[in-house]
Amino acid sequence: MKITMINNEEKCRNYGVRLLDGSAWGFTGYGKAIPPLDTFARMNGMIEVDETWPCVAKFSFMSTKSADELIPRQLAQGLDIDIINNYGRIWSCPLFKDIFIELIHTHHDVGGTGVDIMRMSNAWKIIHKHYIFKGGTFFHAASAALNGRGMLITAPSSTGKTTSFRRLPNYWEKFSDDLVLVIKNKNGIYNMHGLPTWSEYIVNKRKPVFHVERYVPLYAIFFLEQSDEDKVEKIKPTQAAIEIYETLKFHSKGFLLKIKSLEKKEIHKNLFDTSINLAKSIKCYRLKATLLGEFWKEIEKVL
Repeated sequence: MKITMINNEEKCRNYGVRLLDGSAWGFTGYGKAIPPLDTFARMNGMIEVDETWPCVAKFSFMSTKSADELIPRQLAQGLDIDIINNYGRIWSCPLFKDIFIELIHTHHDVGGTGVDIMRMSNAWKIIHKHYIFKGGTFFHAASAALNGRGMLITAPSSTGKTTSFRRLPNYWEKFSDDLVLVIKNKNGIYNMHGLPTWSEYIVNKRKPVFHVERYVPLYAIFFLEQSDEDKVEKIKPTQAAIEIYETLKFHSKGFLLKIKSLEKKEIHKNLFDTSINLAKSIKCYRLKATLLGEFWKEIEKVL
């Protein structure tokens, strides 16, 4: 790994991740951003690379001080500011692969590295937008696999999705309990990558590792409902497409807020097309589950 010096004291560290379609993404931390990037990379199961590693785009994380030193004023004026919020500024430019993500540190920050992890997670929102235009999408869903067949359990927040995920028996291969990236391989088959639960680094003391590069073909999507019996019901493709789209549209709000209205319309169109294609390609079911029953046995009957 090559260490870069800035003003004879700042250094940089580089990590990378490669997803199933072959696309590689780089992550670099400068100065004070290095320790949280180490944690972020470990959380994602990323590998350490050198700065010559070829990638689609490189996310450069830096403190406000480093940003002011690394991004000349003239260059910054020519960059697009994609997001401005309490997570910091994000700059990008079509002429460069670099996407600059600023980590603002103020006296209000009480979460330490956990707050920086949340800021760094903005990188996955940008990766998400990239895959939306390639027929992929994020799902706010629990993901697991049985005998090489992946499945998603999706539901509104606080309705049992994570609890159901954690109740799956150990012979299931568990991917993630909250966020999944669904993309196509080179043959047009949908696969899923499990992504980290960012809040684990702020709310809980557990520090799980999510091996983001790991993937499995997506075979079924289950829409979870609380019930007094464990039961699985098949959903027709037309209805499934509507429910998938409503789910994707609702959970895309978080990263669409700062996007221009014309681009937002194009993104919604792509999400709608993806919903239709998923409903045609992937089996969809209504999962009615009890709090204490063995709902996974009903899933296993159709998976």
